[in-house]
Amino acid sequence: MGVPPIASKYPIQVGSANVLGGRDKQQDDLLVQPQLFISKDGLPVHLFAVFDGHGSDGHKSSTATKKLFLEQIAAHQSTVLIDPIQTLVDIYRIVHKALLEDSSIDSYMSGTTAVVALLVGNTLHVSHVGDSRLVVVRCENGIYSGTQMTSDHTCEQSTELDRVRATGARVEQLQNGDHLDGPLRIFKGSLPYPGIVVTRSIGDSVATRLGVLHQPDVRTIELTEHDTHIILATDGLWDALTVKNIAEIISQIPSAQEAATELTNIGVRRLNQLHLDDNTTVIVVERQRMTASGDRF
Repeated sequence: MGVPPIASKYPIQVGSANVLGGRDKQQDDLLVQPQLFISKDGLPVHLFAVFDGHGSDGHKSSTATKKLFLEQIAAHQSTVLIDPIQTLVDIYRIVHKALLEDSSIDSYMSGTTAVVALLVGNTLHVSHVGDSRLVVVRCENGIYSGTQMTSDHTCEQSTELDRVRATGARVEQLQNGDHLDGPLRIFKGSLPYPGIVVTRSIGDSVATRLGVLHQPDVRTIELTEHDTHIILATDGLWDALTVKNIAEIISQIPSAQEAATELTNIGVRRLNQLHLDDNTTVIVVERQRMTASGDRF
């Protein structure tokens, strides 16, 4: 779903898409909120986020988390730009607590990842838990490239693995016939659950006792005139395409909405070829620059 170009000194176009893939239920959700509020400097503050739910109530978890983030960031607009790291850490704590206390959602073994981005002029504040990602695509001398701005919170990261194992959790792959297969998962002792892949998430009350955190990584990025696109996506896209693939696709597509749709469609086809089933959700934010005379380029 596209958003009309936002007219300002820092105009943007936004496109988004999400598909079921081979799943029976859509557990992803997304948040596109241009001009959520205006900064003290008179700049529009844009909010973008993707959520990848998991567990029996994963769909409820991602949808509830989306609503909670929108409410909390709006409520913290006086501090989120002054002290983004502490404010976003506080917001994640509030959202996590609210999700666990929501009696309509079984959060014992259900939860969601989150990538939440605030764009203010050339400044991008990025926070995340889990393995959904944010990538910045740049064009320099006509050559497009991408850089991943988030690090997956999984047991593939040694610091994450060490923390989880220190709680006594069992970490291993699933048995597939006579061999182990798939990503490392977290289990409670000798029990066959929760089997969660991510080491940080919103919700998942049983996993919090196994070292799974709700505290996000937060960073601030100063974008340059060469940084043309911001991509947020759930792991359905990243399991299918590399950052280089995505930059190449972006370079050939003229609009944010077309890019989001094409990335999603190509990603799903690639997942099918790999015999993987997953929801895929993508947000593409295209930045447009202006010359001193007001012309876009």
